[in-house]
This record gives sequence, structure tokens and C-alpha cells, in this order.
Amino acid sequence: MDNRTSMWLTLFSITVLLSTGVCVTTFADDTMNKPTEKRRELPDYADVFYGPHKRNTLDIWLADNEDPTPLVVYFHGGGFHGGDKRKVRQRLLNSMLAEGISVAAVNYRRSTTAPYPAQMHDSARALQFLRHHAARYNIDPTRIGASGVSAGGGISLWLAFHEDMADPISKDPIARQSTRISAAVVYDTQTTYDPRKIMKLFNTNHIDKPLIALFGMHSAADINNPIYHPLFIDASPINHLTRDDVPVMLYYSQADEPVKTVTRGKDYIHHPRFGHLLKEKMDRIGIMCVLKLRGNYLYRFSNLNQDRVNFFLDAFDKKNHPHR
Repeated sequence: MDNRTSMWLTLFSITVLLSTGVCVTTFADDTMNKPTEKRRELPDYADVFYGPHKRNTLDIWLADNEDPTPLVVYFHGGGFHGGDKRKVRQRLLNSMLAEGISVAAVNYRRSTTAPYPAQMHDSARALQFLRHHAARYNIDPTRIGASGVSAGGGISLWLAFHEDMADPISKDPIARQSTRISAAVVYDTQTTYDPRKIMKLFNTNHIDKPLIALFGMHSAADINNPIYHPLFIDASPINHLTRDDVPVMLYYSQADEPVKTVTRGKDYIHHPRFGHLLKEKMDRIGIMCVLKLRGNYLYRFSNLNQDRVNFFLDAFDKKNHPHR
């Protein structure tokens, strides 16, 4: 072919790459000098019961290491009324395993079965179960993190900030285990579940319907019923935040722009304003809070995934070396 045709084909190839969001240098930055990711869809242990309810099950993928490994516990999203542990993000799972981090994915009771605090208490129990059986699964019980999307992220933050739920005098050895974690990495997550706070935050009277079910309310009118107010306060992760809590990374895929018109809860329920609200408080009391927005990752093959993994690795390393 002549030089003009060759040049045209080269320009066409570059245009296709750019239009699909694929950038060779960005892709290389995301994969270079990292352990090879082996796709592992099936867990090493599937549908392990950690409690009495049929939804009290978890899956475990074990990192290949003779020494006890750190663990990240994944809680699925779904507005507390849907979702399943099978929705664990495959690429993140593979990246964790490649870096020597084991992963557990947890199911919990939905709000259609039991209202708050069942979802948080189930998740805490799963964490205690895994810690109790750390030797069986080759897990380091001192290096456990939590992660999740939307409602699952809210559970992760709740565990990150809530006081330890261990009962040292319980006859149940699992209940004697700590519920504290080393770090949390969450996506599109709510940092408060108080409908009154949310209405002010977004200047709206529209309440996301899953919140009504979460608290066992009959309608949005029940928001004014004081019997539910203690639940609103206790369910909100930001209300449990204290100076001795752990570092957090948040990512939001919704544009960080004002919500112009709110006609339904979905217009705001994953908005970055939730993240800003938490970061402001964590900054004030001196705890690391990394807030990442959609604009920080412009390409499909960005380093967001590895940033999440690295955040956990740094937190686990500081757990072993607190004076670094």
C-alpha cells in the first residue's frame, strides 16, 4: 500500500481507540508491574452458613499464600431489599486475590424480611464468624477490611465506625469476636440514612422508597413519627464516627453536580454529596478519607481498581507497622 493509505489506516486506528475510551498508556499503567490476575469465578467455599436464617450465607475466595492472609469482606448493594453476594465485582475480586488478599462475599437479611438493624447485625455476625474461623480459612484476623456498593457500602461504613459489638462474656464463642475492621472502600454509598437529613441535604421532599422499607415504615408520612427517629440516627454511619476509627476510601460514579430536579430517590441516592458530607467530618477529626469522583478516572481502563486494592494494602501494612 502507498504511504497515504498507510497513514490513513494509522489515523483511523487511533480514532477508534480514542472513541472507545481505550488508551494504550492508561491500560499499561493499570496492568504493568502487577501480579497476573487469574479469573476465579467459583469460590473456595460456597454458601457457608454464618447464622440461622437462609440468607445468612457467605462465599470465600482464598488467596494463595502459606501465611495467613488479609481479608476483604464484600457486602452487596440493592437498597437493602434486593441484591446478592454473587454480584461481587469480578475484576476487583481477581485483583485482590492477585495481591494476596482473600475475599468473602456476604448475604444478609433483606428489609422485606426484617427491618433495620437486621442488615447491619447480620453483617457484623458474618465478620465475627470469619474472625472466629480465621485459622480454618488461613486469615489474619487483625487485617480485615470491608467493601461494598450503595447499601453494601453503607454496611461497610457502619462497621468501620460503630463501636465494637463483641460480647466478651457470651457463651457463644463467635459473639465474643470483635467487629472492628482495618479500613473500608465503598462505592456510590450513602453516609447517612436519616430521611430528615437527606431531605435537607438535597432540598427535597422525595424519599427513596427503600428507606421506607428499611425502617419498617408504612409510608413517607412515618418520617415524622418519633418512634423511628432513634433508628434513623443509629442506622447512619456518620453518626458513629469517632477519632479512633479507620481510614475510608469513597468513589462516586454520579457527576458531582447540583441535583437540579428531584422527582424520585434515584436522582440523588448515589450522589457524591454523601461523600463530601463524610469527608468534611473525617477531615475535621483527623482521619484519612479519600474521596474519588468520576472525573478522577477519565478512561475505561483506569487505575481506579488498583487504587482500591492499594488502599487496603496500605491500611493492612499500617496495621502491622503502626508507627510508619
